[in-house]
Amino acid sequence: MRTGTERAAEEVRAEIVAVVGQVLVAAGDTVPVGEPLFILESMKMEIPVLAENGGRILRVPVAPGDTVQEGDLLAEIGFNRVAETGAVGSDAASPERLSSAPRPGA
Repeated sequence: MRTGTERAAEEVRAEIVAVVGQVLVAAGDTVPVGEPLFILESMKMEIPVLAENGGRILRVPVAPGDTVQEGDLLAEIGFNRVAETGAVGSDAASPERLSSAPRPGA
C-alpha cells in the first residue's frame, strides 16, 4: 500500500567533486542493494558508489570522463519489489502472500 510519503525513485548524487571513472549500470538495469553503480576518481583514489536501495535504473545522466560536483545527479533508481526482495516474477513472495499461502498439513 502506498502512502503520500513514499518516494517512487531515489536520486543517487555525488558526495564529492570527482571524475566519473566508470559507469557500471545503464537505464533499464535492475540492481540490488549494495550493487556498485559507479567508480568515481578523486585525488588519485577510486571511490565506489553503491546502490542504497534496490530498484530499476531510470536514468544515468553522466558518462566516463565527466567531472561532477558535490550534489550532482549520477542516477535515478525507481523502487520495485523485485529488486528489493530478490524475487522474480509477478508472484514475488510478499509477507501478505506468504501469510495467505496454505501450510503443509493444514
